[in-house]
Amino acid sequence: MPKENEIPSGDCPQNGESLFFCLLEDDALVTHLTVTTDRLLESNDPKEVVLLISVNVRVTQTFMHNLSLIG
Repeated sequence: MPKENEIPSGDCPQNGESLFFCLLEDDALVTHLTVTTDRLLESNDPKEVVLLISVNVRVTQTFMHNLSLIG
């Protein structure tokens, strides 16, 4: 998650933008990243993208709140 000084004061999503999302509290927790690209044949707009994100979560420390992720 961004630290207090990492997002400009008053910054928020602009018209047409979604909310800001954070997957992890610290980027150092990412252990592997793979990017696969392909062409979007359904659109002529070079600014249009389809983004599919797949996340595999692995428990590194067991706590009561993450017991459902084990197995």
